[in-house]
Amino acid sequence: MLPPSLLAASEDLVRIPYGAGSSSSEVATVDDVIAGAALLRREACARAAALRSGSASADESEQEAEESEDEQQQWLSLRVRRPAAAEVAGSIGGKLWDASLLMSAWLLENPSLLQPAGCRTPRVLEIGAGLGLVGLAVARALPDARITMSDYDPAVLRNLGESIRLNFAGAAPAAPA
Repeated sequence: MLPPSLLAASEDLVRIPYGAGSSSSEVATVDDVIAGAALLRREACARAAALRSGSASADESEQEAEESEDEQQQWLSLRVRRPAAAEVAGSIGGKLWDASLLMSAWLLENPSLLQPAGCRTPRVLEIGAGLGLVGLAVARALPDARITMSDYDPAVLRNLGESIRLNFAGAAPAAPA
């Protein structure tokens, strides 16, 4: 029998830090990416621990983080629907991967890489989107971009549609392909 926490879908607030001490014209070094990963993990672990212990709600955690931010640090907040385990049984598309947090932060810090010279409308293809964090982050940062998110699991695609709806109310996602 699965624990009740795995039987119900949940909506999570994901906050992606970017911009501290970086320039959008500079590509991050490996050391910068490693430091960013450590920051993301610490933030996520602290938020998860606070929520598990009942000492803070998701909204309180967000407010506390905003109050303690560095002036140069920017944050992109997205709502992601995490499916119940039974919805995506046998799939890895219901997990929030560290790589998606890192890639999102890196793209937010280097938006010029998404719009090469001579390209008016950036186009992004996220293959194996899962929860869709990278595509959602790019869509929020570059509203004119054309973004295609794909996954092989129909249940993951339905969940992805819900995450799109949570972040872009009024914008209907394209039909799953």
